[in-house]
Amino acid sequence: MARLGVRLDDEQRRRLDDIVEDSGRPISEVVRGLIDEAYEAVMRERRREARGVWQRWKSTTHRNLRSWPGNWRRRMTQAVFNDANLRMSVTG
Repeated sequence: MARLGVRLDDEQRRRLDDIVEDSGRPISEVVRGLIDEAYEAVMRERRREARGVWQRWKSTTHRNLRSWPGNWRRRMTQAVFNDANLRMSVTG
């Protein structure tokens, strides 16, 4: 495991100590948990944004694709779907 050095001011250290005290877990476990929670919040937001992009595209452009030949319609739909999934999988 990699080590992490973090500089905290007095107030931040007090807050971290309060979290550690309330949780009854070691400080390293608490910090890893905070990182995991922040990461999940970022991923939820990215998934929400990707769903929004997909829904907006589907509600506007997809209607116009009905007149396209089947192969082009499938290819365009798949390209947009792949782009939305790529946005969800990017980690920064």
